[in-house]
Amino acid sequence: RPRLPPKVSLESRSESPVKLCPRNLVTVENVIGGSGDDIIVASDAVNELTGGEGDDFFVFKTVASTGLGSGRRDKILDFEVGDRIKIDEISEEFETVFDEVFDDPGIRKFILIAQAQEFSKPGQMRFKYDDRENSTILEGNIDYDTDTDFEIEIVGSHDLRYEQYLYSV
Repeated sequence: RPRLPPKVSLESRSESPVKLCPRNLVTVENVIGGSGDDIIVASDAVNELTGGEGDDFFVFKTVASTGLGSGRRDKILDFEVGDRIKIDEISEEFETVFDEVFDDPGIRKFILIAQAQEFSKPGQMRFKYDDRENSTILEGNIDYDTDTDFEIEIVGSHDLRYEQYLYSV
C-alpha cells in the first residue's frame, strides 16, 4: 500500500495520516514537520512553519492565509532546496475582470515580475530581500492596483526562481 506524506492542515485543524491523539488539532498556529516529505496547509492565523527534513509543501489557499506586513504575515523558518510553496488556489481570488480575459480558470497563474517593477495586473508576484528581518519576502497581487495584496516571509536570503519553488497542478 502506498505511503501518504504526512499532512498537517492548520486551516482545518487536522493531521493525516493520523499518528497521534487527539485526532483534531485545536488552536494551533505553528507547526514543525518531521523527517519526511510533509504537506503543511496554513490557516488564516499568523503561522510560523517548519517543514523539517524532506521535500516539503507549504500550501497557502487564500490571501488571508498568507498575511501582509512584518509580524502579520506567515513565516517559513527552514525553506530548503526541494521544498515548494503552493499558492495556486489564491488565484481564485483574482479580480473578476480577470475572468473576462481568460475563459479557462486553469489559465489563472502567477507571473514573476522584477523586484523593482510595480504591480499592475492580477497574478503578478515578486521577491524582495528584507535586511532587517533577514528574510526573503514573496509579494503577490490579485487586482489591478499597485498595492501588495499578500506576503509570505521565508527566513534567510534565497535566490528563488519561479520554476524551482512554485508548484502548479
